[in-house]
Amino acid sequence: MHSRVGWKKIADRPADNLVRQGTAPAANPVAEPHDVSDYIAKMAAELASMAAWARLDTLAYLLDIVRAEAQSQDPRHRTR
Repeated sequence: MHSRVGWKKIADRPADNLVRQGTAPAANPVAEPHDVSDYIAKMAAELASMAAWARLDTLAYLLDIVRAEAQSQDPRHRTR
């Protein structure tokens, strides 16, 4: 079970604030595609965790699919 404190910590860091602060790959005009896919994977994982905590099972599942797809786009995570 996820703690409410952990969820609150995540909710206090919206992605648009990261972009405005220049810490997200989208704020960097020379960001590589693997940096963007890695960022999306991390954000989707956090959102999936929040959805699971709130017992939004279908949303958590879909966000996990987003995470997996983003990781599959990063050549550092591909297995052949």
